[in-house]
Amino acid sequence: MNIADTIRKRRSVFPKQYSTETISKEELLSALELANYAPSHRMVEPYRFIVFQKESIPTLLELLNDSLAEIPALKKSKTITKLEHSNAIIFIIQKNSDIVPKWENTASMAMAVQNIWLGFADKNIGCYWSTPPWAIQLHKQLGLQENEECRGLLYVGKTDDYPTDSHPMRSDFEGKVEWR
Repeated sequence: MNIADTIRKRRSVFPKQYSTETISKEELLSALELANYAPSHRMVEPYRFIVFQKESIPTLLELLNDSLAEIPALKKSKTITKLEHSNAIIFIIQKNSDIVPKWENTASMAMAVQNIWLGFADKNIGCYWSTPPWAIQLHKQLGLQENEECRGLLYVGKTDDYPTDSHPMRSDFEGKVEWR
């Protein structure tokens, strides 16, 4: 598959669609390594990732106990179900630097996440990026440095039925381009 096909194929695939098949550390590393090829002004590489594999998710739930206690019961239950149905949880950490503007750090971090997501899509591994308020507030629980912030998490899981339909919600591309 070429890169254009992988980009067109990439979808948000949610935990309810994940199978119980385990994702190996090698499969995770293969996708995570692609983050290193994201553009990075002055090579500040303003991203890192904290990975909880399936066997570590109970530890993650303990870590999140106080944060999840503050959300409504139904939302808490749905969050726990999504975490438990995932084969891996990857926290996205942005490292801010005074060398380049913060928006450039954010752009580089987002491109790193896109590279990871494309790596998973290429292997028919489901993934989606979520930015719940409780995740953004995990500075202490994740042991982040003063210049770091959590930018959400990737829910990751293998699926028996990776979506192949076109993106029905996408608007016409030509309306987004102005020729002069």
